Amino acid sequence: HFETIFISDIDPLTFGFLHLIYKSNPQAKMMVLDHHTINKDLLLNSRIVYVHPELLYENVEGSQLCCSKMNYELFSQCVDLQDYEFLKGIGMIGDYNQKTRGKEIKHIAQRLNVDYSQIKKPEDWYETEFKKALNIIDGARAIGDEQVRQATDILKDSVTFSDIVKIKNPFKEPIELLEKYKHTWKKNARIDETHKIITLKIEEPYRIGSILSTIISSQKPEYTFLIIKKEGNRAHIHARNQSHLLHLGKLLHRVCEKLEESHGGGHIPAAGAHFLKKDLAEF
Repeated sequence: HFETIFISDIDPLTFGFLHLIYKSNPQAKMMVLDHHTINKDLLLNSRIVYVHPELLYENVEGSQLCCSKMNYELFSQCVDLQDYEFLKGIGMIGDYNQKTRGKEIKHIAQRLNVDYSQIKKPEDWYETEFKKALNIIDGARAIGDEQVRQATDILKDSVTFSDIVKIKNPFKEPIELLEKYKHTWKKNARIDETHKIITLKIEEPYRIGSILSTIISSQKPEYTFLIIKKEGNRAHIHARNQSHLLHLGKLLHRVCEKLEESHGGGHIPAAGAHFLKKDLAEF
């Protein structure tokens, strides 16, 4: 049990986890910092301080103001976090915010002496030195929770960003797999040119669906990408459409309302869903 709880980046797929924490700590004060579709239950709950970019700024779409940036700027009001500004930068790149916040990322790169002279398009940021830190986090996420804790300690204990760049990634196997998919995904994908939908089924031991969908969807931003992975009796979907013309979060939420034991939601360009494996064809 806790007196004060801070929770960040709670997407609709893990909202049940937030509800469990809330019920288990009836006296706790809570702050939720999130940038997914605004949740009315959180907004109307007097026990929860709900921080969301669309409640703070005009003409801002939540997916383009990631939680790394929100956390950094909020808690910088309380403590000096300048040594961790690189986390804000790689968070923005990892959430594909470089499309609308490229100038801000360049300013961070300048302060960290990261070369960005070859940046021609948003996805080029994945090839800068920021990639090395991002790969430590993404590789750990793909393996498991314990590896995420180890990755956090590695980044936290580094004195400077230059130290991180020199680290040999202990979680390289998922990253090598992602690099392979980056160049070969078309061989196994089903491409529906009529509806501009690309589906790719993966059977890897690592949790790479979310990262993979973000990476390859930038190659064809006008298409909707659906990465499908089956685990046990369930199917997991990672959806992306980088055109921002379709609200994938609302779409997947509506679809999943028609399926049993399912949930779906997310952002305009990025969303996820999970449901019973037997309902995959209906989905």
